[in-house]
Amino acid sequence: MTILGIGTQNNSPIIGINQSVEFIDGTPTLKDGDIAVGDFNNDGLNDILLTGRNAVNTPQAAIYYQRSDKKFAKVPNISLDGLYNSTADWVDYDVDGYNVPQNLDRQDN
Repeated sequence: MTILGIGTQNNSPIIGINQSVEFIDGTPTLKDGDIAVGDFNNDGLNDILLTGRNAVNTPQAAIYYQRSDKKFAKVPNISLDGLYNSTADWVDYDVDGYNVPQNLDRQDN
């Protein structure tokens, strides 16, 4: 899995995903956010937490889990506050072996 971090498009910083990573619901394109990789569901496969603003500047935050076919799907039934100008990370809050997203340096409010 290869992830492309920060770049620019039309003189604006963006965060994007390298073409070698495949999302079943289409590749999300966000700007002014962050990417964190961790094993959210403890299945031994890397999952992705994305934050940032979409093409219409709406703040977003979503977790994508890696399926056994190596494609990524959005985790259903989890609602996260949309964030931008943020830093994303994973933390095992209750030391149960499962990582949960932690958004640090929230600057959108």
